Amino acid sequence: MTTKRTGTPWMPADTYGKTLTGLSLNLIVRDSRRACRSIATWSA
Repeated sequence: MTTKRTGTPWMPADTYGKTLTGLSLNLIVRDSRRACRSIATWSA
């Protein structure tokens, strides 16, 4: 059983969002290979 946190959040949502830098791939794509090639060219 879980309980909802009360009081102030552990970390503000915008701060938490800024920590999520490892995943920069849009997971909703029609052609994942094409999307990966595009991302690879951005990083080069």
